[in-house]
Amino acid sequence: MIEKKLVEKDVEVTVTEKRIVEIYTFEDEEYTKTDLKDKLEREGISLLKDVMNSCRDRNGLAWSTNLRTVRERTDRSDVKANLDSLKKIVEYYEYCTQLED
Repeated sequence: MIEKKLVEKDVEVTVTEKRIVEIYTFEDEEYTKTDLKDKLEREGISLLKDVMNSCRDRNGLAWSTNLRTVRERTDRSDVKANLDSLKKIVEYYEYCTQLED
């Protein structure tokens, strides 16, 4: 025989509701504040790696050359060659700072 009764139990309930959220648009993509900050930091790091590799290449250094040696061998021509990337890195980190406010 089947018996039915009503008892009180803890039950997990998933509810979808609409809320007002902040969405940021960057390069025609939409991001949450945290996702945009993460993307900007990743892009900045990627550009910095590219700049470092460019400096290594221009000076005939191996990719495994340590940062100190790269810095010692880097001159104005290396900085000039990578100026756009360096400006973009600064721009990305300025955006990150604005997102913290």
